[in-house]
Amino acid sequence: MIPALEKYLARHLEPEGRAVETPSTTFGHAIAIPAYDEGDSVLRTLRSIPSGPVGKVLSILVVNTPADAPQSVHPRSEQLIGHLRREYGSEFVQKGPSHFHWFGHPTGALLCVDRTGPRSLPKGQGVGLARKIGCDIALRLYAEGKLTSTWIHTTDADVELPSAYFERVPFALDGEAPAGLLYPFWHRIESPPELADAMHRYELFLRYYVLGLDYAGSPCAFHTLGSILAVHCLAYAKVRGFPRRDAGEDFYLLNKLAKVGPILQLDGAPLMIRGRSSHRVPFGTGAALKRILAASAKGEPYRVYAPDVFLQLKIALAALQLFCADRGREDPIQCLKSAAQMHQGVDAQQLHCELVNLGYLSALRHAQRISRDPATMLRHLHGWFDAFRTLKFVHRLTRIFPKVELLEAIRTARFVGNGSAQLEDLQQLRLALVDLERSRTVQVGAGSQCTSTSSVSRPPPTKMVPDVGVAST
Repeated sequence: MIPALEKYLARHLEPEGRAVETPSTTFGHAIAIPAYDEGDSVLRTLRSIPSGPVGKVLSILVVNTPADAPQSVHPRSEQLIGHLRREYGSEFVQKGPSHFHWFGHPTGALLCVDRTGPRSLPKGQGVGLARKIGCDIALRLYAEGKLTSTWIHTTDADVELPSAYFERVPFALDGEAPAGLLYPFWHRIESPPELADAMHRYELFLRYYVLGLDYAGSPCAFHTLGSILAVHCLAYAKVRGFPRRDAGEDFYLLNKLAKVGPILQLDGAPLMIRGRSSHRVPFGTGAALKRILAASAKGEPYRVYAPDVFLQLKIALAALQLFCADRGREDPIQCLKSAAQMHQGVDAQQLHCELVNLGYLSALRHAQRISRDPATMLRHLHGWFDAFRTLKFVHRLTRIFPKVELLEAIRTARFVGNGSAQLEDLQQLRLALVDLERSRTVQVGAGSQCTSTSSVSRPPPTKMVPDVGVAST
């Protein structure tokens, strides 16, 4: 067995991953779905799961409640398991732990893991632990040869999957496998009008932020939504799986995955995500919608990071490249000044102070000591300047460049085309930003080539990865 996989199974596997009965059936693909206080939406998600090209699909639904959840949530979770019995018939596997429920499914099988009531998730671990349980079960089956695909899919209980969902994972191998794949997405707009407007604006922000990172040349220019992710089994094991967090687990997992392999964007029909406000997690889409709605009720506009923030980030990343290209350079501020010369109005000294407070100088010196060549040094520095530190830097810069109203930001941003910036209709503006994303990000799909337009070095383009493989050598 591959060492990273063997180590994960021995040290980091959740108890459900150990306890699950090895099924007699071999599955082609697996998809893990956390469900907390869900109603009929999860049934729509399960009905949308399509067949896979390499065999039956195993859907792993982790029905969960946090230990500190309101008492009213627990009976609703029990009712959901009853709904599954009515939808899919009696359980076809009777052995194993009592909180594992196996059902038939039109595309294969449904395993429902009950983490409610006395088995509720510990406080503060929430959706992160629920995702980890589902993915750990899939990883264990992969290791035992019961899962053919090398990819573990994960989504949410408010998502509808497109018919060619599993067909789009890449098949041909040439070089390093990507660590993760991201599907395109689209939030379904729902009434009332206030919620529809808030959902339009929040998705515009998500796309604006990623386009800003791409303009800056950040290797972290990708969406961090757990509902659109497929993770390579071996990369999942290397980074020790999903963190046990009650929010942001997708952000932190992708941040780690990006350090062990490329994160690639798939093309094709989007996953449809229900746009709804939510109490489930303290931040994310649902929580953001609640904040936007609350601000709108007070007559306050929705404000986002100023375009100038991404220009500052662009200069900082360009300076890193200059520093790596001239390893004998002893004055990092000269690199910033050289990078800033291309742009009027950039205060290199101020930018240097912000980077120093971020730990920039010690990171540069450490990378110098441990790197044998400029490419290795740049890779180390990009590992240091990861998605988390990038977000911290953006927050620091926001003290200097205050947030601006969303549409004003889009209209004045250098990384949004003039045609897109002039659009007034929010739906059309969303579509325009989707088109911009497609033109600037790595695209992977059946028969496609990988390309990247970033000005900063990223992991080398990788041809499509095999969707089949074995865990043992």
